[in-house]
Amino acid sequence: MDRCGSSHPTRAWHRRAKSTALSTWAFLAGLIHAQLARTAVGDLVVDLHADPADLRNPLARALRDPSLSLAYWLPQFGSWADQDGKPVDLPTDRRRVTPIERNGAHAAVLIHHPALRDEPELLDSVVAAAAMTLETGRLQAELHATVAELRASRERVLDAGQKERQRLERDLHDGAQQRLVALSLSLGVLQTKLGADPDALVELTQARAQIAVSLAELRDVARGLHPAVLSAHGLDVALESLAAHAPLPVRLSVNVDRRVADAVEVAAYYVVCESLTNIGKHADARSATVNVAWANGEIVVEVVDDGRGGADSERGSGLRGLADRVEALGGRLCIWTSRDGTRVRAELPCA
Repeated sequence: MDRCGSSHPTRAWHRRAKSTALSTWAFLAGLIHAQLARTAVGDLVVDLHADPADLRNPLARALRDPSLSLAYWLPQFGSWADQDGKPVDLPTDRRRVTPIERNGAHAAVLIHHPALRDEPELLDSVVAAAAMTLETGRLQAELHATVAELRASRERVLDAGQKERQRLERDLHDGAQQRLVALSLSLGVLQTKLGADPDALVELTQARAQIAVSLAELRDVARGLHPAVLSAHGLDVALESLAAHAPLPVRLSVNVDRRVADAVEVAAYYVVCESLTNIGKHADARSATVNVAWANGEIVVEVVDDGRGGADSERGSGLRGLADRVEALGGRLCIWTSRDGTRVRAELPCA
């Protein structure tokens, strides 16, 4: 009885001791957690001060969430975008989205793991710290989005212009050219019927010669609007035709084993066409080399001559137009020139 009676206070003491220990550990855990949160926010402020344009990585470190992403509200486009200006769709799970406000209006949102909702103090502190440097990142996202929109607009204008040139080329081929050919044939029949009238024969011969000249000029105009041979037979055949009609000897190498987008083929064609035209007019070159190849998802065009140099894309409207056409497709046009000649290189992505 005494043994049993003496054990009650011992169990009570153990329970009190256990409760006290748990309370102590909970208190210490809370202190540690609070200290870690303050440290995370402090580190975040330092990181944001060092590079205010990069918000995503410091925020992910502060919240210990590698999946975290950041989306900015862009009023100009009426949409959410990431740091690179690309559109972002917000998750339907609202626990994954925390808004960041600036001047009383939503400026951005954090997209994070739902478990962070269980750490409201840390989340609120990080959001408050991020709001101080938010504008720099938002302006960067807006700039990227504007550049992307300008590039897309440029591509649309280029595509619309190319389609209009194709239409005009077809109209010239099916309309004016066919009528001139028919007229020349009719004059030939009339010439045969007139027989012995020498004066009439001379006039008819001259008229047919003028028609032939007009046809040649019209074909040049149509070819300048859009190279029909390119659409019908591909880049290699079109470039062979250019090389054959060039004003100087051309060594041509085409190593492209596939058809690519019309806009890319047309741009490659005009790089060669404009370059050979400039060489013939201005370079005093003896020969030229044209290399066209497929490399790493791009069509690379190089035109090299042995002339006197001096080509400049900023001064010549033809080369400037080529640069605009290539850049509108996300490509790059480079020109190197010296006394020993000029090299024009275009890189056209085919994705």
